[in-house]
Amino acid sequence: MKRKLITAVLLINIFLFIAVSTVYSQTGLDLSAFKVCRKLCFDNNDFGSFIYGFDNTTLYSASVFPNGKLFSVNTTGKIYSANHSNGCSYALSEKSGKYYVTELDSIKGTSSVYSFGQMNNVYLNSFAFSDGKTYFIFTDSEYSYIKSYNSNRSFVKKYSFNGSNVKRLFTNNSKVYALLSNGSVYRLDANGTQYCTSINASYDFCNAGAGYIFSEVGTLTPLDGSSTSYRPSAKLNCILMCGGAELYSEGKTVYFNSSGEKSYKTGSEIQALFYYDNKVGFLNADYTVDTVRLSSFSKDRSELPTQSNSNSESKIIISDGHISQIKAGTTVKVFKSRLGDEITIFDRSGNKVTSGKLKTGYYAMISSEQYEIAVNGDITGEGNVKSNDLSALMAHFVGKSELSGVCLTAADYNNDGKINNADLVSIARNPYPSS
Repeated sequence: MKRKLITAVLLINIFLFIAVSTVYSQTGLDLSAFKVCRKLCFDNNDFGSFIYGFDNTTLYSASVFPNGKLFSVNTTGKIYSANHSNGCSYALSEKSGKYYVTELDSIKGTSSVYSFGQMNNVYLNSFAFSDGKTYFIFTDSEYSYIKSYNSNRSFVKKYSFNGSNVKRLFTNNSKVYALLSNGSVYRLDANGTQYCTSINASYDFCNAGAGYIFSEVGTLTPLDGSSTSYRPSAKLNCILMCGGAELYSEGKTVYFNSSGEKSYKTGSEIQALFYYDNKVGFLNADYTVDTVRLSSFSKDRSELPTQSNSNSESKIIISDGHISQIKAGTTVKVFKSRLGDEITIFDRSGNKVTSGKLKTGYYAMISSEQYEIAVNGDITGEGNVKSNDLSALMAHFVGKSELSGVCLTAADYNNDGKINNADLVSIARNPYPSS
């Protein structure tokens, strides 16, 4: 009986938690080993700054900060996707119909494998691992859903979203999020799901520091539901929020916006940025990493135009297909100088507009993405705020007509996210000049 018990314990340990011995480490900041990876991913969180990727059967992970080391580990079966949480990278692999998650500590270099055996209808191209739990997407119902499991393979919780499929799982600062096909982003926790924000699900995005994601169309979106901002010149993995300040790169220059813009010029085109403990790292085209302290940045050029209106403290907001909080009277020329000349403006008929005032109902094309423009208080789309707008809002309140879309967005005159009597009173008392 004792022999059987010992054998059973050994089998369980082998099946559920397999220590991997084929781990290789490399000190320094030469990351040329990543050249073989099918895709590179990056994570900046409370534990440090990391880069990870994989080829068919090898997971690679490097801690740029805090210790500048590269590790790799062979996996069981073919790798389909990777994930990062805290200070560890994870790979989802499959062999002979069985699924495995390989953990590689990006700081220490230790590794483990968690076996989940055979499972049906698992979506292999996206998963997440955080705090000892693995999250899988399943596709065996009308709408896909998520199940979480402990590392010992025991089931924990099911997460479903009525009327929408799960498109992708990702982690940000060790929290797990689900992106739905309709663009909604939910955080997953022990109590269930919590809606966070919405993005355009048609485009790729990356983590942009703790609590932020950045889309390839230039939108920097907080995961706490606050307002989205826009950085059209930044590339994926080349923008980070660091303690409320923005760090981003353009070509060979890195900029840091905090109480005035500072910059640092590098000698190579930058592929990715890293930030931790007041140190900045940048991945060069040759897969080397240079690191500098923020104290090395200097004010060597005038500040760039910002998204703030010069006569208002409110910021121009880009969200849900609209560009809003634009002061009436703002010209096309001034608007483009603040958001970038690569933006093209069109009127309601689709004619290109290069001069004159912006009007509600105009739209902007930014990197092949279309956004409708809402000018504050310009409900009727005439480019100014006057009695016609007041009448339109009153008719909306009494039910004679109903505002919708960009016109309803423009009715939020005081930019508090609500359409109510306060907007009506503000338009009546303090309209912008009609000239």
